[in-house]
Amino acid sequence: MDDSGGRVYFKVPQGKALGPGRHRAHFVVAGDLTTTDQFIEVVPPGTPVFVSDVDGTLTTSESAEYGKLLTGGISDANTDAAKALQALAAKGYHPMYMTARPEWLVRRTREFLDAKGFPPGIVHTTFGLTGAMGQAATDFKTGELKQLAQKGLQPAWAFGNTATDAEAYNNGNLQPLDHRIFFQFTDAMWKGRWIEAYTVLVPEFMALQSAICP
Repeated sequence: MDDSGGRVYFKVPQGKALGPGRHRAHFVVAGDLTTTDQFIEVVPPGTPVFVSDVDGTLTTSESAEYGKLLTGGISDANTDAAKALQALAAKGYHPMYMTARPEWLVRRTREFLDAKGFPPGIVHTTFGLTGAMGQAATDFKTGELKQLAQKGLQPAWAFGNTATDAEAYNNGNLQPLDHRIFFQFTDAMWKGRWIEAYTVLVPEFMALQSAICP
């Protein structure tokens, strides 16, 4: 991220590097006591991971979150989506949620994942105030996958529900094709797997062998 102002940067001192695992950094603004959290997951190259979109993939529609913003409620989740991803996480795959939502929705995104029983994982949003759609969303997710690859991480599974997800997963060369899973969406161009409901994935994922961690 470019240092263009309005953000806090902290360099971890030499000799105090974070060890393997998931870490939470809690920030408090001294002036008004507002807070925010940052999560950092330290894993070795080759760690099994999966990635998932959020809106329309895990929530019941693309616009569900924006309706709930008006009431302060939590978006509903697609039936058995949490069970499927929990089963995958139980096999040793680390979750990463990539959403083109604006960054000011990151806390609500974490609240949704926690309230609906999804496995905890790193949440990455866009950096702007309005989020991203269309090609901008594709570029964002393509960039996220590129950064993962540069760290030696190649997602073994990917979940989405739109053409932008399908194109990004193709750009990232996620293989095999049937591990690109699309909820109620046909990936006609790159031939990912279409599912009507997550229910079918639960026994499949529970029957998987445990992932091999480096």
